[in-house]
Amino acid sequence: MAIGVRPPTVAWAVPPNTTVPPHAHLMIMLEQPAFGVVSELARSIKATLDGKPVAITLTESANASYGFVDIVVDSNATGSLKLSYEVKGISATAAYRVAGKPAFVMPPGWWFMPRDTVVGKLVPVGEQVRHSTVREVYQGFKLTIPQAAVAMNISWRRDARSNWVSMRMPLTEADRGGEGVLLGENFRVQFPPVAMLAAGVELAANAELVDGRTVTVTGLPAVVKIAALQSFDPPQ
Repeated sequence: MAIGVRPPTVAWAVPPNTTVPPHAHLMIMLEQPAFGVVSELARSIKATLDGKPVAITLTESANASYGFVDIVVDSNATGSLKLSYEVKGISATAAYRVAGKPAFVMPPGWWFMPRDTVVGKLVPVGEQVRHSTVREVYQGFKLTIPQAAVAMNISWRRDARSNWVSMRMPLTEADRGGEGVLLGENFRVQFPPVAMLAAGVELAANAELVDGRTVTVTGLPAVVKIAALQSFDPPQ
């Protein structure tokens, strides 16, 4: 038996060289991390602002596809922010420009206050990975928004008679339909399952912005449906 296996990869949810507000919320994510790697990554993270160490708050979490390290910069100062990490022999540094004023972040307990909104866009995506003995086809949507964010909380259901299923998903690389959240088939996990997307589902989302606010994503179709990709045979 053969299967295409991608090694765990480390990525910044907010691309380096982005301008972010003071008290920024950022994230480092790992695809399919091995046991303990998220904690090892978190312990290695260092931050400086204009060359001087700056306090950060780190939160570790994971879902079926990703490991997350959320980073909140505990400073309202502006300047040049640098984040670095080293894990399993892999090291990287990302630079950000901190400018503007910190945003007012509504406490989660203020459920009675209306949330800000942002318009989302669904871009169909598809990818075929060929191997000598197996076929891999990835298909789904990329959900994008016009504001910098670290993650989205995605909920879907078959129809109004079904229960909502939810998962927190990071913003991923820009080469699959733009910087956004990949929905559908993602290596070992399908969320929502491609068969359900082919039948049609109701979709809801909110986005966690870089300034710390959580906003509701609007502009989504009442029913989200994708055309099935052509089936590919393994190369001979």
